[in-house]
Amino acid sequence: MAIVSISKIQLRRGQKNITGLPQLSSAELAWCIDTQELFIGNGSISEGSPTIGNTRILTENDIITQNNIFNLAQYYYNSDSVNTTIRTLQSVMDDNPNILSFGLQLDGTSDSSTAIQNAINYLYLNQTSQAYLTTAQGVNKRIKLILPPGIFSFTKTILIPSYLSLVGSGEEKTILHYTGTTGSAFQFINDSYIIGNNTTANITSTLSTNQPKNIIIKDLTIINTNVNTIIFQLDAVKYSRFENINFSGAWTTSNNDTSKALLFNSVNSNITCYHNIFKNIKINGFNYGIYSDKDILNNYIDTGYIYNCNYGVGLGITTNGTTSGQQYGPIETSLNNIKFENIYSNAIKITYGTKNFINNCS
Repeated sequence: MAIVSISKIQLRRGQKNITGLPQLSSAELAWCIDTQELFIGNGSISEGSPTIGNTRILTENDIITQNNIFNLAQYYYNSDSVNTTIRTLQSVMDDNPNILSFGLQLDGTSDSSTAIQNAINYLYLNQTSQAYLTTAQGVNKRIKLILPPGIFSFTKTILIPSYLSLVGSGEEKTILHYTGTTGSAFQFINDSYIIGNNTTANITSTLSTNQPKNIIIKDLTIINTNVNTIIFQLDAVKYSRFENINFSGAWTTSNNDTSKALLFNSVNSNITCYHNIFKNIKINGFNYGIYSDKDILNNYIDTGYIYNCNYGVGLGITTNGTTSGQQYGPIETSLNNIKFENIYSNAIKITYGTKNFINNCS
């Protein structure tokens, strides 16, 4: 439609919190000096307006005030504003946060240690709503942290708290590359951990009431290219699940190292690694693929492939039967449907422990 004429621009200005916002004429603009808001008049019904009133116009100032435009946009499921709750678009996006939002680099060389730990600390260990709490604020923090495809390199031990759900995009798609020369790539910590105080992550402060629990990690690959390091240091972890994970190490027959993919630890026979499930895992290139000489109980490893290792599974190798945490050795460890290939010493070596079960392994 051709424009015949344009009326001159009409403008008002004033303080909204003092005089209020009047009904504006059709297409009339009003600038609220005190609130820094801009409005335009809808016009009358006789002019063809569906409703009378004023419409707010978003400005750059709104984005600055609200941090981003997604705090202003509304969302309701399936375009149904009657039967669903209206939420901000920002709150919907925060339901499943992406770890890239915390500054991770996908180049495979930049150190992402701080970014990974910051993401975990903020999402699960926030000082006002920690995920281990049974309050509504705590339970609301038990969300899923998504890792997209890419290579994430890190040099420092990542501390894993209760209720963390770390979900990659699949084996050989999400690749975490640990380049630290000592220690563990991932250490599981109890609920008494204080952010920034790594001494509180020590297993000696773990009790039956605060031990790490209900953790989910799946769909990723973890590479460790240095000897004498551990991938998962499971310090008295219980009721957790690990699926579709590829552990890759650097052990060769010429290495005299102490590398381990999975290390199960305990405080004593009551505060121990208990009822954890590992399903569809691959372990390649470690002195020990799976190892524990502690009093661990009822851990289940199902459907796996362990290859190019010195020992596939080692249980109770140095258990002495007297020291607290080493009195009984591994009990009721279940190894099911595991294929061992190119193992230098022993596929499964059990020196101390009882009721450990081996089924359909080859």
